[in-house]
Amino acid sequence: MVKHKALKRGKKARRGGWQATSRIADDERRRLSSFAHAIEANCLITVMPDTGDDRQRKRSISRTIANVGRDLKRRGRPHYGVTIHEKTFDADLHAHHLCWLDPTDRSITEKFDGSIVNVVFFTARQRAEMTAYASKQRRWLHPEAEARAKKCLGRCYKYQKGAPFVGQRVSWTKAAKALMTEIEAGQATIASGRALHDRLQHVASR
Repeated sequence: MVKHKALKRGKKARRGGWQATSRIADDERRRLSSFAHAIEANCLITVMPDTGDDRQRKRSISRTIANVGRDLKRRGRPHYGVTIHEKTFDADLHAHHLCWLDPTDRSITEKFDGSIVNVVFFTARQRAEMTAYASKQRRWLHPEAEARAKKCLGRCYKYQKGAPFVGQRVSWTKAAKALMTEIEAGQATIASGRALHDRLQHVASR
C-alpha cells in the first residue's frame, strides 16, 4: 500500500511543463500592445510550416525567426520582436512575428518567397490593427465591446477561437524582453525615429 502511494506521488511529480492553452492570456495581450507601440512595430512576419506535428512546426517557426535575428546581428542590429503562435480546429499551428525593422534592413526578408513565410510592412496608422490581428486568439468580449473595438481598429480586428496546443503561445526575443523589463519598471518610455533605435541598441548591448 505504501509502495503504491509512493508510485502515485512519483507519477504526479513528473507531470509538469507547459499546459495546453487555447488563447492568449489577457495580461499577455496587454503587454503585446504596449510592446508594439513602444518599438513602433512596422513588420508582421507570418510563418506557416507545411509539414509536421505541433512540436515540429514550432521548431520550424523558431528557426525562421532565429534566421531573421542572425541577419540583424550581422548588421549590428538587435532584434526586437515577439512571436505569437496560433492554431485553429481547421488549420495547423503557425505564428505571427511582430517586430521593428529599420528601412535599411528590410532586404533581409527578400529571401522569403511568400509560400511558407509571408512578410507585411505596415504604417503607424495600421499598427493597432495589425497588433490586434496577431493577437486575435484571445478572450471573447461581450458583443457591444467587440463591435466598438472593430469599429475603432478596423477590419484587422477580429476574434478567433483557438485550438489548444502545448507550449508557449507568446515568445519574446532577448532584446524585446530587456526592453519590456525597463518599460514595466518605468525606466523606458515610448520613443520615435533615431532616438528609438539608439535606445534599443543600448538596451540590447548591455
